[in-house]
Amino acid sequence: MITVLHRKGVAMIELIFAIVIMAIVLLSAPTLINQSVRSGYVALQQESINVLASQVNLLLTKEWDVSNTNKRIDPVVLTVDNGNDDLDMVSLTTARRIGTPIASFRSFVSSEGGVINAVDSGQFGEGNADDLKVGEPLDDIDDYDGKDTTLKGDSDAGGDNYIDLNINLRTTVAFGSDNPSSGTYNGTTLTFNHPFNNTPSGTTNIKLVSVNLTTKSDVKELAKNIRLSAFMCNLGHYRFAQARDY
Repeated sequence: MITVLHRKGVAMIELIFAIVIMAIVLLSAPTLINQSVRSGYVALQQESINVLASQVNLLLTKEWDVSNTNKRIDPVVLTVDNGNDDLDMVSLTTARRIGTPIASFRSFVSSEGGVINAVDSGQFGEGNADDLKVGEPLDDIDDYDGKDTTLKGDSDAGGDNYIDLNINLRTTVAFGSDNPSSGTYNGTTLTFNHPFNNTPSGTTNIKLVSVNLTTKSDVKELAKNIRLSAFMCNLGHYRFAQARDY
């Protein structure tokens, strides 16, 4: 004879455990959903930073000055009025900087003869008078000074709603001091300290480029102020070697 014992208490305990587990899951659901939303915001922010880096790289492909965009002459080293003396032309005979070999095409004198001055910061910006004379808008780096770009992302294909309308890129270009903190250009070692905090008047041999990403969003993950900076120097251009007939 087999006796079966029914233990109803075991089923009740299992039910209680199941209810507790479901409660924990339900209580954690809002946190998980909120974290997922935040991850989406962070992904959008990272995407914006990638665009920011791409914008800086694009700027660095432009000519240093509108005077370098003249297609009639090879881009030459331009003369400036407030640059370090060590970077000036040694003499009109050599038309080179100190340390630059005569064989180099990085000369101060153009193929049309004479030297060319760098454009002062008062002419920075898109569509200034110098652009209309020599080149086209946005063909040299200082044309981007003060230019704003707003980033948008579609929330639904073909719709008019956007994930965020408040991400803005602002580009600034200014001359920076080319005076080293220590050392000289004629020596072997020189150092610069915080060149982006020093924007003197007049023209120099360095242009500072900054792209600032800002948002007006109240969301913590999007309310950022991020800046990437770079610089370009007044070096002129190299020239490709020409093939010879043998």
